[in-house]
Amino acid sequence: MVAKAYRVELLPVTTEQEALLLETNLILTHKPTYNNLIKGETSYVYIKIPYEQYPNILLTRYKKNDKALYLGPKVWKRELKSTLQLIRHLLKYRACTPVVFKKGHVCSDYFFDLCSGRCAYNKQIASEENKQA
Repeated sequence: MVAKAYRVELLPVTTEQEALLLETNLILTHKPTYNNLIKGETSYVYIKIPYEQYPNILLTRYKKNDKALYLGPKVWKRELKSTLQLIRHLLKYRACTPVVFKKGHVCSDYFFDLCSGRCAYNKQIASEENKQA
């Protein structure tokens, strides 16, 4: 590999995130033969916190232009998953899909003490507001 290199360029960056994004873009553009670490666009992951009253914190590979907060890009998906699991035990945020959440039924996560049952609480609040109106 070293024998085949004919030029080396140094591109200065200010942060690690900028370096990771630059590296990803260069790899996707030039598609080097000897690169085994980054295999396409699926190498980095973001932590996504949607802009909702009761957000669901999740991992995603794509950053969209919605009102959600994205933290990343990060490389270590497995470590992020275990960290989010630990945080979920402490903060008890919801992990159910929006469809399940809107039904207002308490899911199994509540019974395993992984969430605080906001889905049922949210339905109760909505029914009380409808009665008052």
